[in-house]
Amino acid sequence: MLNTKRSYAQYHLELGQSDFLLHSCSVCGMMYAPGDESDEKLHGDFHKKYYEGIRFKGWRDERVVSTPSGGNCRILLVLDGDSPSHKRKVKEVLMIMEKELGFQIVL
Repeated sequence: MLNTKRSYAQYHLELGQSDFLLHSCSVCGMMYAPGDESDEKLHGDFHKKYYEGIRFKGWRDERVVSTPSGGNCRILLVLDGDSPSHKRKVKEVLMIMEKELGFQIVL
C-alpha cells in the first residue's frame, strides 16, 4: 500500500463570478483581480502613478547629483542610511521603472 497524502486545499471559490481570473490593465499592464476591493484599490493607485507620474515635491535634506537642462528636473542620491520615507519613494519609482522596462530589480 502506498502512503500518499492528498491535498484537498481549495485556493479559489468559483461562485459564478464573471471575472474570476486576473485581468491585465491595457494601460499600466498591472494584473489584478476584478471584484476584489483591495486588489482594485492597489491597481487604482498604481494606475494613477503610472499614468500621471509619481508626485514628488522634494525633501529638505536631498542630495542633488545633477540637474539636467530643461524643466525642474534633478537627479537625487539616496543612501542606505537615509530616512525610510526616502527609501519608500525610491521603491515607488522602481516599481514604475520595472513595469516600463519589463524586468524586476531585486533590492
